Amino acid sequence: MSSRIFTLLLFSICSAFSSRVLVTFAHDFDSHINSIKPFFLKLVERGHNVTVLDTSSNPKPRYFGPDVHVLPIYLPPKGPKPAHDSFWIVDTASHHLPPLFAATDRVLGDIIEEHKEKLDTVLNTTWDLIIMDEVFGLHQNAISYKLKKEKNVPYIVFSTTITWMSNYINNAMGRFSSSRIGMFVPLPKDSNNFWNPSNFMHRISQFIADFREYFGICYMLSFNGDLDNLKRIASDDFTFSKFTKQSAFHLNEQIDRLPFAVPEAADFKSIGAHCRTPNALSRKYLNFMNDLSSKGTIYVGFGSTIDITFAPEFLWKAFEDTFRNLSDYRIIFAYGGERKMDVGKNVMITKWAPQLEILYHNATMLFISHAGLKRPAKTSRDRSVISIFQKYGTGRSSAHRPNDQTLLACSTV
Repeated sequence: MSSRIFTLLLFSICSAFSSRVLVTFAHDFDSHINSIKPFFLKLVERGHNVTVLDTSSNPKPRYFGPDVHVLPIYLPPKGPKPAHDSFWIVDTASHHLPPLFAATDRVLGDIIEEHKEKLDTVLNTTWDLIIMDEVFGLHQNAISYKLKKEKNVPYIVFSTTITWMSNYINNAMGRFSSSRIGMFVPLPKDSNNFWNPSNFMHRISQFIADFREYFGICYMLSFNGDLDNLKRIASDDFTFSKFTKQSAFHLNEQIDRLPFAVPEAADFKSIGAHCRTPNALSRKYLNFMNDLSSKGTIYVGFGSTIDITFAPEFLWKAFEDTFRNLSDYRIIFAYGGERKMDVGKNVMITKWAPQLEILYHNATMLFISHAGLKRPAKTSRDRSVISIFQKYGTGRSSAHRPNDQTLLACSTV
């Protein structure tokens, strides 16, 4: 989605003068705010006053530049932190979503009890607009709903990857199980095992998964008292259906037409893709990638959420052996973990890499990543091939797309 179009939508809500904008995002999670960041930075550039509500278990607040105000709420984890290796070994399903929502309601309870002054500051400030992440933070729903109801503050719901199927169903948003791959399909057995909408068993299994998500989120959460803290701030009449219908816009950043056709709802419009022009690569990367003895470049990166340090030992060793065996290729590995990898001089390990610029370079032949829902979008824009290493969560959806339609090579862990 073009940031110019997004900003135009915001300006239709904000006043013609400098507006006060509140940005909220998933609790203790970097990936989604990094997707929203370009848009609120554009607002700052246009003279608007942006405040980011940062709820985190990290005592150090996030920094988005000198012109973005950050209101930090530090919430130390209670009990043992989830193991990092869970991203590599835990098999998720749609019925795991309601407990995640319930956990964020408990986080909201901690905010109410331990940071009431900061919460009151947010609720008593005069905002012109709220931009909120769709998932994993019921504090966002509570704040947006209350300010809309009491002060008529408009809010925009921003889905940074894919909207929950329960949201599509509950609000007649023009999507249904038989026309799309869900997030929790079974792991593919091989590269030919992709989701097929003409297969009845695929359709019925997807319907069952989507129904479990819908019933759990829209009914069981409230029945079990797992929305009690949300309703303390919002009101007892809160429902997810009403919340979505009251939003000024519901924006979604994903490639939903690849590879299957989808129906259109009257108020559900596709804006189209926006591919940013890459900057020039620094000499450090150019010298490495343009080596005349190299057959090409392989870029490896797992994003901001997945840490390969905690991958199963066999997978770590497989990467080491593969990198050593591919000595005729230059490999750039974006990795900031503490574990040292035993590889040759053909491998550049860097804490951060200019991903877009590397993928646009003519020498880049392969992109190896974790198959998160945002990865196929980035890869198709950047003209490279992606190899999927499967794990916890949403990546199985990407792994089930046909190779000839999405240029994805699948490898499951």
